[in-house]
Amino acid sequence: MPDKASPEIEEAYASIVARIDAAKAYDEQKNDEQRQRVLASPGVISIETLQGKPIPSRRWCIPDWIPDRQVTSIYGDGGTGKSLLAMQLATACALGSPWLGMDVNSRKVLYVSCEDDCDEMMRRQDLINRNQSVHFRDFEGRLVWLDRSNSENPEMMSFEPGKRGVVTGFGREVEVMAEAVGAQLIIIDTLADVFGGNEIDRSHVRQFIGFLRRLARKIDGAVVFLAHPSAAGMKDRGYSGSTAWRGSVRSMLTFEFPEADTDEPSNPDLRVLTRRKSNYAASGTVLELRYAAGTFLASSKAGPEPLLDQLSEDGIFIRALRKCLDAGECPTTARNRGQEYAPKLVKRICRRDTENISVQRLEAAMNRLLDSGEIIRQRHWKSGTPLTPKDYDVSTWRQPKK
Repeated sequence: MPDKASPEIEEAYASIVARIDAAKAYDEQKNDEQRQRVLASPGVISIETLQGKPIPSRRWCIPDWIPDRQVTSIYGDGGTGKSLLAMQLATACALGSPWLGMDVNSRKVLYVSCEDDCDEMMRRQDLINRNQSVHFRDFEGRLVWLDRSNSENPEMMSFEPGKRGVVTGFGREVEVMAEAVGAQLIIIDTLADVFGGNEIDRSHVRQFIGFLRRLARKIDGAVVFLAHPSAAGMKDRGYSGSTAWRGSVRSMLTFEFPEADTDEPSNPDLRVLTRRKSNYAASGTVLELRYAAGTFLASSKAGPEPLLDQLSEDGIFIRALRKCLDAGECPTTARNRGQEYAPKLVKRICRRDTENISVQRLEAAMNRLLDSGEIIRQRHWKSGTPLTPKDYDVSTWRQPKK
């Protein structure tokens, strides 16, 4: 403004300045209100507000195996008996009795069957009841079956090209049924029937698992689905399609026949339940089972091996791995490589050292050592990528030993 201005100009100038200041104050007020609305949005937590609050304990359906408010997958090839295994899980939770020797947190259960009809389930349940010394009437509404084996379209979520997945009428029916029953465990048998998307599409997979996770939180319990592994999954780690199946669940179990220690046929009554992935417990825990009188029984303890046993088996695996490499063998982590699969190879080459250790426990040792970096995959200029101890000089591999 000029040094000497008329009163009218001074008044107009002051009015403009006042308006500008008022506009700034209004904008600041609106911005502050917007910030407060954002900070008050659901899911936004300023962590100083947690000071003094008790730390919530993690809740489990089966401690270390099946977490509450999350989704767990159980993969197994056709004919292994995973439906029977899941029915035993449902029975144990409904009655509050142990499952495969493990404690359970008792609850009501909804079992969704899209493969076996009521008659088949009754036959299996009768054998489970006999093993538990209970009767059908003893369940008193704590275990409810939803038979959809004759349904032409039991999908719980459908997908159209270029659009987000939509929860179907059957998906909503399961949700309403679980609430009506008061179920805190929903078992879905099987994934192939209820998933209407592309199993190798990461977006489809994550949307579907997201729906199941919301369902688990709504019932304040656990959701477990059974699945057949893909052809590639049977050769390596046992899951289906996209790696999002493994990444999205918080616990992934596999149920399979044991790897044969020799070329002789394995016992057809034996099975292995493995905790392949867990976000809240140690992965690699193996439970050996035996089929008898129509049910599966635990033939080994379910808890993790003692630390000293793990360290001993880890050491045995590394020493045996060196012997295999020195013999010119090519140990690998790929299951589809047959006798070159490292756990089977060290079992075959170092029989005396590993005679009291199963292939499954050698596999668990290999996974621990890979996770810790004690063993690695090394590229050899001529002969592939052998699995070796981290300090192994791969340049001398497959050279004559002096």
